[in-house]
Amino acid sequence: MQSLVSDLSHQLFRNGGAGLIIDYGYTRHEIGQTLQAVRKHRPVDPLDTPGDSDLTAHVNFQLVTETAHSAKTKVWGPVDQGVFLQRLGIAERMNTLLKRANVVQAHDIRTAVTRLIAPAEMGILFKVLAITDDRISHLAGFETDS
Repeated sequence: MQSLVSDLSHQLFRNGGAGLIIDYGYTRHEIGQTLQAVRKHRPVDPLDTPGDSDLTAHVNFQLVTETAHSAKTKVWGPVDQGVFLQRLGIAERMNTLLKRANVVQAHDIRTAVTRLIAPAEMGILFKVLAITDDRISHLAGFETDS
């Protein structure tokens, strides 16, 4: 991940633009069990039946930030996904969609939004971080986090 962030940051520094990282992880260096395995949407032991599970690890957002800063790029966040989506107007978008939705669609829309923003769901677990060149002075979703 560090190599990827370094390459991305150098490209953004030279050519401009922005990169957005959305994933679950830690905002500070943490020691602990970050390697995880998931099979059929349930956590399993990473060493149980190798090859039959998806392996994943928490992102160390502090290391991402430090790596991006070393390439002289600007870092925004990380901010909780729920906060980020609310700042972008997810509630307003949901209400617009609900106006044309039938009962089943309305239920699905509300369920999906809850899953994305609720603290007990993905709202706090997932973080959003942006890396930009230093010419960008405003970035939607990060209004108070730059």
